[in-house]
Amino acid sequence: MKGQTTGQGQGEGEASPVLPAAADELTLEARLQRLEHIVGTLENGDVELENGLALFEEGVRLIRESERQISQAELRVEELIGSGSETRALEGADE
Repeated sequence: MKGQTTGQGQGEGEASPVLPAAADELTLEARLQRLEHIVGTLENGDVELENGLALFEEGVRLIRESERQISQAELRVEELIGSGSETRALEGADE
């Protein structure tokens, strides 16, 4: 994956190459934004087969990373609220 860029500064209709390995450190929002760009590029249909396949692979990786990040956030929330059992007990005490 050498020589790959984030696609900044490219013209309309051009597919941007795959992001570098540092993409693992992207925020969820940045992943979703990149995924939207990939989907738009693929939907345009103006992409060579190999580049389209590389974009598709990147999109799948971004989805998996996003799902993993969301799952981790859900676990943190469940830990913070005690999976809801403590919250439900407190709500019942008000009645």
